[in-house]
Amino acid sequence: MQPDALHVCILSLTCDIVQLVSCQHFQAKLFNAMEKAMKALTQKLPENVQEVLDQVLEDVRPLDGGALADYIPELAKADPSKFGICICDTDGNIYKAGDVNVPATIQSASKPLLYMLALAERGVDAVDKKVGEEPSGRPFNEISIDNTNRACNPLINTGAIACTGLLAGDSDKRYKQFEDLCKKVAYRPDEVHMDEAVYASEMSCNHDNRKIVDALLENDIIPEGTGDVALDAYTQVCSMNVTACDLAVMAATMANNGVNPCTKDYILPEAIVNKMVTVMMSCGMYNGAGKWIVEVGIPAKSGVAGMLMCVVPGRCGIAIYSPKLDVNGNTTRGVHVAKALSQGLGLHVLQNDSKDGAKDEQDKKKTGSKVAPAPKPNPKFEKKDHTAIEVRAADPTTRVPPRLSGVCPATDGVSEVIG
Repeated sequence: MQPDALHVCILSLTCDIVQLVSCQHFQAKLFNAMEKAMKALTQKLPENVQEVLDQVLEDVRPLDGGALADYIPELAKADPSKFGICICDTDGNIYKAGDVNVPATIQSASKPLLYMLALAERGVDAVDKKVGEEPSGRPFNEISIDNTNRACNPLINTGAIACTGLLAGDSDKRYKQFEDLCKKVAYRPDEVHMDEAVYASEMSCNHDNRKIVDALLENDIIPEGTGDVALDAYTQVCSMNVTACDLAVMAATMANNGVNPCTKDYILPEAIVNKMVTVMMSCGMYNGAGKWIVEVGIPAKSGVAGMLMCVVPGRCGIAIYSPKLDVNGNTTRGVHVAKALSQGLGLHVLQNDSKDGAKDEQDKKKTGSKVAPAPKPNPKFEKKDHTAIEVRAADPTTRVPPRLSGVCPATDGVSEVIG
């Protein structure tokens, strides 16, 4: 039963009961109980999302450790001070803080979308024969082929290039398929395009990926004669520019079972989305995936240009942009932000946020949520000691303005609130 229909039933039942009961005290109690039940059914995120978002941005900003991905020359030119967070819930509401409209290349945050594109075009069985679902335990840019002669998973370079190799057409057509899909789930679709400078820079230093292509061909994971096409298309895909807002809507579409929450358009089959999000949970954060599941508990995928996409099924999509990376190749600030939001907004998908009557009084007070230090920093930068962050997440039942009035996609006359 849909929530709206359920609400009607609850209200109708309440009115019938109230007509039979003369005790005003009981009536008041009953109405209060029904109101709380309806609120629990519809509430996707706490009402203080924007407040929490602004506070997390302020608290995490000083944690700027890490290094730019200088093995791709063009990425080394990024402004390391840029930092933005965007949340899109499954109702299409957008919450922003910081540099959310700064474009950066999607890089490996493209891999969940690329995997779903391959699944949609070739079918689950065909893709499963070539690409597995297990963490590799190796760096993302190493050759990772399992003992069943498949790429270990679609969220490392071996698996993503395999997915690109399964698509039809020349490299430009394969990239165009990917870009078209992304435009359907982007915040500002007209601004999604390939960054030619980054593409050229990556093609000039694609030695590791070339070795991966040779291994895929040798193991018959991609068809003979398609290696150059697969590598070129994959490099184009990684070089596509997006903003944090674009990526948040993409993530929210996945959280919303393949329906863009802003346009309400059906984009991808629910079964394909669910399969991808499940793989994303265990494989999306490279060698930091295990700790990520325990501490953050949100399916996520990072990219070496500093983008991080998080999918909270049924609730929201989150995107963070900050270009400095930790030793695992994940955005340093992004990891801090994700943990803070997981704790401050109760987003950990493997933990129950159980509340009972004995805790009601405690729940009326603000709660503190400490954020652990970032993963081991890249040795290229000087280590710094940082104190833990206190994320001041107010009680969800307290109305704390402002709530963003703008609902994507952005159009003339739609107001936006940016922290």
